[in-house]
Amino acid sequence: NLILWWFEQSFTKVATQVATQVTTQVDISDKITAYCKEPRKKSEIMAYCGYKNAKSFTKKYLKPLMDQGLITMTIPDKPNSQNQRYITTVK
Repeated sequence: NLILWWFEQSFTKVATQVATQVTTQVDISDKITAYCKEPRKKSEIMAYCGYKNAKSFTKKYLKPLMDQGLITMTIPDKPNSQNQRYITTVK
């Protein structure tokens, strides 16, 4: 019974953590798509969402949003351009 109790406690803790992470990611993704109705620099989007690490922010949020077709680059053939902006796509 002790093993079963430990397993239930561990599972509940992990499930809660996963649910929190998913909810946070969805909230931030929604925040980004709303904010990018006007073209925005990556640094502007990061500051708006309270992030400082561009590499992890891009991997965790911008890339998945672009892969889903929810945002797009204004200069897709020059992803590293200093004039690059991100904008919400119209669906």
